[in-house]
Amino acid sequence: ESSFQWDGDKINGSNNCEEFITRKYSITNENGDIATCEQQIIIINPAVSALTCPPAISVQEGENIPDGYNSLNEFITGGGIFSNMCETNYDGLYIFSEYKDTILTPNVIERTYTVTDACKNFDLCHQEIRIENTTQSFDNNWNENLRIKIFPNPNKGKFSVEAEGLVNKDIIITIYNSNGKNVLQDNLININGRLKKDMNLTEVAAGVYYIKIKDGSKSDTQSIIIE
Repeated sequence: ESSFQWDGDKINGSNNCEEFITRKYSITNENGDIATCEQQIIIINPAVSALTCPPAISVQEGENIPDGYNSLNEFITGGGIFSNMCETNYDGLYIFSEYKDTILTPNVIERTYTVTDACKNFDLCHQEIRIENTTQSFDNNWNENLRIKIFPNPNKGKFSVEAEGLVNKDIIITIYNSNGKNVLQDNLININGRLKKDMNLTEVAAGVYYIKIKDGSKSDTQSIIIE
């Protein structure tokens, strides 16, 4: 009769990211012949990077826009937070993207930062720089109760718009390009203060676009990136 057994584990090494274990098994048949095999087990550190950007910055029109952070140390000094159990390359922080929203009040520059640690965990965050007293491409009259969700963002031209807190029955969605040109307009009806609309802009050029939802005399504008 054959007998099967687990012959124990051997730790082959570890680091901040992973631990390596070799597990050995054997089986003996009725003639005393022994066969063995080894199983490799890698225990991965479950810790993930957590990056929180510094607070938003407000500057007056005409003032110099603050430079982006060039290192993780500068980022933390500016009020950002980074936490991870793995060793971190402090030169690994960089600006992933930056764009200026010329429709929202006030104008907004959004900087996206990302960092990768030694375990190849990464995270990103967004910091806003608000430019006060600027000339707007479009007027906005904010509805404080209106909540808008656009996903995915960025996207390839297909995305969904969800809105809650609508008041009026007839809702107008208008999409503008970065030059303020109307590229799409749709008249919708809200049901119980909500709406969801799947959008298709696969025929337009890649870039930043602005979605304005008009609810009677109130409106709100959100930006999207089409890649």
